[in-house]
Amino acid sequence: MQRSTLAWAAFIGMLAVALGAFGAHGVEQRVDARAYHNWTTAANYQFYHALALLGLAAVDGRIARRFFALVRTLFLTGTLLFCG
Repeated sequence: MQRSTLAWAAFIGMLAVALGAFGAHGVEQRVDARAYHNWTTAANYQFYHALALLGLAAVDGRIARRFFALVRTLFLTGTLLFCG
């Protein structure tokens, strides 16, 4: 399961960087300050979730499988609902 967790962390991190760059260069001039702030907050939180998934992959095997799967699912769901 660690390999898939690493893959999800890499994918979410890549999207966070891409969306953050797009926000800095493509969105800032097109939206008001509040919408831009929301965009950057979502990109930052997505990056934090990617880091959390990397940390979770690092402790794979040290915690119970069911707990690991639950935490991973909650992080992925939270990323999708908040940042997506």
